Amino acid sequence: FLDDEVAYNLELDGPTCFSPRLALRRMTAHCMEGALLAAAALRVHAHPALLLDLESVRDDDHVLAVFKSGAAWGAIAKSNYSGLRYRDPVYRTLRELVMSYFPHYYNLQGEKTLRAFSSRPVNLARFDRSLTPWLQAIASFKTGHPSTPVATTEPVADYMLEAAGIDDETPWALQADIMNGVDPAPEDITLQDSLFTGHKVKVFLYNEQVTDSITQSFLALARKSGIPVVGVYETMPTPGYDYQTWMLAEVRALEKAVADKVSTEHL
Repeated sequence: FLDDEVAYNLELDGPTCFSPRLALRRMTAHCMEGALLAAAALRVHAHPALLLDLESVRDDDHVLAVFKSGAAWGAIAKSNYSGLRYRDPVYRTLRELVMSYFPHYYNLQGEKTLRAFSSRPVNLARFDRSLTPWLQAIASFKTGHPSTPVATTEPVADYMLEAAGIDDETPWALQADIMNGVDPAPEDITLQDSLFTGHKVKVFLYNEQVTDSITQSFLALARKSGIPVVGVYETMPTPGYDYQTWMLAEVRALEKAVADKVSTEHL
């Protein structure tokens, strides 16, 4: 699936680090995004979510989602070169597994570039506890503001909105068209405009990192109609955030918009 169904993400619009769900939504992933997607799938199937970094010189690093079957190690990886992808679980040690990539790891000059690997895999479960404040904030919002109607430009924060029990009133066709760089249908634009002018939504979630004349017109109309605006991001805003504080800041911005009618257009 990762090799044949998910396209390789060339980051034509700038650097990305898609979550597993966003990679599946867009059906595209580069090496890091593919490793995260594979680790998430492994965790669903009761394996630890383990990532291993391959370090190179004069070349890009590569990230593997590694797993064990019995006493043997295997790996799942995304690459635009077939030699750097999946490995059956037949390797006795991680070093043996990593060395199987050496013959295939070369740059455009034909130089073998693999030099090292991380001393031990990173278990992504280590981040579970750090996400507790964010998950608690989502639960609190869902209890305090059930079924809050909102409008959006793209499905950037839709999984968080779903977890918080928020109703996204924007037509899915419009979101998909904007996401894919296609002009939305006039009737969808008219419906979106009516959400603002008719005060049918309490918040407008606006993708700060991908804008055009259509999304900017929505933003202007939301402001004119007195609808609080919350900026959302595909990649982490800087400075001063890590993933956990970024996600918590988004939920707090939503809370402020609904409870106090205050916009947070930029984190």
